[in-house]
Amino acid sequence: MRPTCRLTACLVALVACAGCNDDPILQPDLRGSERPVQERIEARRRTVDAAPTADNWASYAYALDAHGFLPEAEQAYLRAADLDAKKAFEYFHLAGVAARTVDQKRASEHLLRALSLRDDYMATHLHLADMEEKLERLAEAKERYEVITSRWQSAHAELGLGRVLLHGGDAVAALPHLLKAQGMAPTHGGIHEALARTYALLGRVTESRAAARLVGDLNNDPPFLDPLQQRLAAEEVQSGARFRRGGALADAGQLREAIQELEAGLEVQPGYDAARHFLATVLAQDGQLDKAISHFSYLLKANPTDKDALEARARLFVALNKRVEAQRDIQALLRIDPNNAWARQQRGR
Repeated sequence: MRPTCRLTACLVALVACAGCNDDPILQPDLRGSERPVQERIEARRRTVDAAPTADNWASYAYALDAHGFLPEAEQAYLRAADLDAKKAFEYFHLAGVAARTVDQKRASEHLLRALSLRDDYMATHLHLADMEEKLERLAEAKERYEVITSRWQSAHAELGLGRVLLHGGDAVAALPHLLKAQGMAPTHGGIHEALARTYALLGRVTESRAAARLVGDLNNDPPFLDPLQQRLAAEEVQSGARFRRGGALADAGQLREAIQELEAGLEVQPGYDAARHFLATVLAQDGQLDKAISHFSYLLKANPTDKDALEARARLFVALNKRVEAQRDIQALLRIDPNNAWARQQRGR
């Protein structure tokens, strides 16, 4: 479950500058977050800083979103949308979902922008209809739910339409929608709760009591499916599993298999510095020194003061007898870490 989203004092400023490519990179307050979460988010922020591409902004947004930093995730999704027209629908949709608990009006704007690009994704319509219902814009909610039920089979849309009709006092019109929703999702407690109220208004007391008894035993409000949200969560989980398998394989001496797992994880999380450093180390152990150097160079481009990456690359240059490159890295390392024993020993060789 996501932690409560952090509403920072600078939110107004962030909103005002949304979409401006010259803005500073959004940084959430990571105090109180677990160290792996801090490292993941900071690594992706550094990747954006080094190369502010749409993919890197999206990767940063996914991490922020998955860990509950919703105002910052919203803005990062918008940056990605500005840079990649082909994926703009996805990013506007996710920005809208992230903004729902922050600012419903802004969330609605993002979701409508997504629908202007593509109107065949049911979850976007459902998010909008649900917001309109909660804001008691019942005419708009009814129209949106009717669009959904005319195009898709959705228990949530049938339930929503039934609730809107019931709110307007039309229990007769609400009942068939609620019964249809019940047929699609018989364990959805919210459907039985609405049925209990509907039967009561219709004077069908026995059926109202039977529906009411079911409410407490069932999940009252399971979320509707949104594959885009599920995918971003799955990417986080899947890449983490890849890194763990890669570590286990490397410990077992299965270096080639470990490399495959680590590379697959980094395709999803290219900004996870610790995993990239480990991959470079495993590549070096496997004798793939040039590839290892390329990964250390990637890390150093994002963070030139990474002492561990700088020393590791210098050692590989020494192993390859590339003296000029080795001495360049050794001198750079000594400027950062003048007491580094290995670098002091190697200086001038």
